[in-house]
Amino acid sequence: IRLNGCLVEYIEKVRALEQVNQELEEHIRVYLDKKSSSVGSWGALPESWEAVYHQVGEAVLENARLMLHTENIQASAEDFKDRYENEQPFRKAVEDEINSLYKVIDDANLTKMDLESQIESMKEELTLLSKTHEEDVKVLYKQLAGSQLEELDVPLGSGLDNILEKIRIHWERDIEKNRAERGALLRTKQQAEATAAVRSQEEELVEGLRTEFHETACKIQSLQAETESLRTLKRGLENSC
Repeated sequence: IRLNGCLVEYIEKVRALEQVNQELEEHIRVYLDKKSSSVGSWGALPESWEAVYHQVGEAVLENARLMLHTENIQASAEDFKDRYENEQPFRKAVEDEINSLYKVIDDANLTKMDLESQIESMKEELTLLSKTHEEDVKVLYKQLAGSQLEELDVPLGSGLDNILEKIRIHWERDIEKNRAERGALLRTKQQAEATAAVRSQEEELVEGLRTEFHETACKIQSLQAETESLRTLKRGLENSC
């Protein structure tokens, strides 16, 4: 817009100079006509003509400079126009890229909402699984220990580590008690039976204790492995959240 305004302004100046040239030519013609009618003034005519022609020459030079400047402005305007037209495809490509990025952002927001919904669902499922597992573990502990958890002084809602520790202590006490009872029985039988028979019974009792201890240890290891698996699952779900 500014270039077009400058171009119009310079064109108007050129037209004005052309008008001035025409007026000067008319003035020269009139002036010469007047001077030609006066015979006594012929001596001053060359100086007047020289001044007038000097003014006309300067006006013509100015006109030429303005014309050249106008042509330069026109060339610059054409150059800017070409550059503008050449940049239009790039502008269109950038706009298309921006629109595609907006679509990617919208898709990402939808994916985020879906993931958040899945995370909430997994949290609820994790809570339900933890509650169900804790109840199942308590039932299993009751069956294995042969006594109620309340008898082991395990508060309701205690962690799995506390429950395992209480059960371990309970089993160790039972094992020690069985060992003491079996030891007393062995000593009694040793007094009443022969050395060979006592030795055989002792070996059987020891083997029985070993078997019982081994079974108990296997049960404890199984429970600990199951508990650790659940902890790993819980940590994985929490990390994914």
